Amino acid sequence: MRWWIWFRGWLKNQKQMEALPEKKAEEQKSFFLYMRMAPEILTRMRRERGIPLKELELVLIDNENEPVWQVQAILETLVPGLNMLYLVTEREEQFEEQAEELFDSQGLIVAMTKPGTENPSGNLILDLHDWEMHLDIIS
Repeated sequence: MRWWIWFRGWLKNQKQMEALPEKKAEEQKSFFLYMRMAPEILTRMRRERGIPLKELELVLIDNENEPVWQVQAILETLVPGLNMLYLVTEREEQFEEQAEELFDSQGLIVAMTKPGTENPSGNLILDLHDWEMHLDIIS
């Protein structure tokens, strides 16, 4: 089921990609690299702060400029090993199905909040607005 949701989003994105200028397409390729390297980036950030994997409570701040399916793909790659995930997003309704599926399949608790309401109590923050900086650090 997750594969079908991802595939539908990917097809929709391919149609949109054809209309993008070349610079935007190059930025999109870089974001795809970030999507693939997100677990390594998270591991590096976690180790730098000395947070054991068992105690990791991740705060993921959504970048509304990126399509939902890409953020969902990042979530899928980061899920193994997480105990708690705080998702800060304006697009809560688009992530509800995935949050329920993650709870049912892996027992992961996903708490969603809107930006600026309250600070989530996680011990590691991954802000998707800073994805280029994260990619530069790991590269």
